[in-house]
Amino acid sequence: MRFLRPLLLMTTVVLWQSIGAGTVAAEPARGGGTALGAAQGTTQSTTQGMTVITHGFQLSGTRPNWPLLMAAEIAARVRDEGGTAKVLEYRPTQDPVLAVCTDTSLCGVSDASGHSIVVVDWGSLSNQSGRGFSEAAGEALAAVLLAEGGQLDLSAVHFIGHSRGTVVNSEAAERLIATGAAIVDQMTALDTHDWGVGRSVDGVELVPATDREIGRDDDPRGARGGLDDFDVNELHPEYDCGQSQGGDSAVCSWSLIDYVDSYYQRDGFLDLWGRSVQGASNLEFLDLGLSHGDVHCWYRASVSGSSALEFPDAECSEAEVDLDWFGVSTQCNAADRTSPLQRNADGFNASAVAGGSSIRCPDGVPRQPVLFDFFLQEGLVNGDFEKDSDAGWSSNGGVLEGTLSVEGDNRFVQIAQDQELRHSWSLLPPDGWAIDFTYRVPASDLAAELVVTAYPYGDGPEAELWRSELGTTVAEWTAVSLRMPSDLQGTALRIEARLAASSGSGALVELDSFAWSGAPAGLLFDDGFETGSVERWSLVSP
Repeated sequence: MRFLRPLLLMTTVVLWQSIGAGTVAAEPARGGGTALGAAQGTTQSTTQGMTVITHGFQLSGTRPNWPLLMAAEIAARVRDEGGTAKVLEYRPTQDPVLAVCTDTSLCGVSDASGHSIVVVDWGSLSNQSGRGFSEAAGEALAAVLLAEGGQLDLSAVHFIGHSRGTVVNSEAAERLIATGAAIVDQMTALDTHDWGVGRSVDGVELVPATDREIGRDDDPRGARGGLDDFDVNELHPEYDCGQSQGGDSAVCSWSLIDYVDSYYQRDGFLDLWGRSVQGASNLEFLDLGLSHGDVHCWYRASVSGSSALEFPDAECSEAEVDLDWFGVSTQCNAADRTSPLQRNADGFNASAVAGGSSIRCPDGVPRQPVLFDFFLQEGLVNGDFEKDSDAGWSSNGGVLEGTLSVEGDNRFVQIAQDQELRHSWSLLPPDGWAIDFTYRVPASDLAAELVVTAYPYGDGPEAELWRSELGTTVAEWTAVSLRMPSDLQGTALRIEARLAASSGSGALVELDSFAWSGAPAGLLFDDGFETGSVERWSLVSP
């Protein structure tokens, strides 16, 4: 539901004393260096930049091995340059979310500190049809990277994404830039693919009709199997990131990124090919016969910067990595570059880790400024359930145990006894004042309560924001605004709503329109809360 917030008298419980000291050292403002990340981290940063590697669509729902192998190869390159490096796995559904990779057969041995290479595992989301899953993955990734600022160097971030993973990286980069707490130095797009796949080939369905988005007669995505990401910037019609195959580009060359490079081919099977990215340095592989997966293999071959071909894995075998991939003439940005591809000068050699190649293709124009607003619905992805999916709630640490419901053109969630609704990791901005939502009670019970809780990232204790008895039915949507504890501002957290009830309760609650908000204009406290004389406060909006 989208609504205008009414001027209401609202009451809430704020458990200031329940928040552990040290979870956030200060109340940072935007533009404050790495304050957002450092505030929630546990150690001082001793790193030198960070690389983030994100895979694309995986039919099996399982992360492939090649990102870990690429990470190990980048770590080796860092050491060749005289530095140290560690490979970390980002696993949003596990605890801890970010951990040093221990599978040395894939990612090698990590140093105690140095350049961090984060491998993103979003396999279980990458094959989801419907809207919002790539955007939600980017939202959670950005929140966790900022929360881990104590052990990650956010002053020079390099995103590397393949296929649908380029969308995740673009969304994460947008949020990092918007906070002012990170500098995205480079974004590399490998065979950008944001338009899904064909539903069928020779009469064989690749994406069953039951997995296509339903209920949106005005949405043409059914023909693409519901796997495109054209909706990620729908709240910003002013954005001009170029066009994809049938919609607005879901990958943007943000204006504050120092270098955006894109590599793609058009020889893929089942329309699995890439495309150029507006505003990027685009290099198209012409007449090389590369497949969709070969593009990340080509990039891996450039990581070592040497002539040795060492790919001990089935995904990029030596038989597939043909020497003809280098030493041939190609073009970037149509005509600016005609010199032969060089393994020790192109691809990864353009990165800061490799010293920045002098053969960088010129960036294209125009670039898109970041106009992200944490107080729009994009600040809490699919908080209003208008994505017509459970994106933002069912994964990345989220939980959706209720039922997605539709009433006219409005979508919401209904929860019953002991069911919970928890949003995935997201960032409460430094000036975030409250969590807003609406609710109805179609079936009441004196023994039932609606409990709203904030779960901060890391070891900080949970903060119960609201506990309300459901003794009477509430037929109309009622707006609520719950004040967030100040030491959670500028942190990564998860918001949960739970229906706590005794056995056999028939209570039902319907929830909608979750979003962050800033402090209302003309805020007045009139009940002595600021003096500590009461535990509840009233918000009066004149």
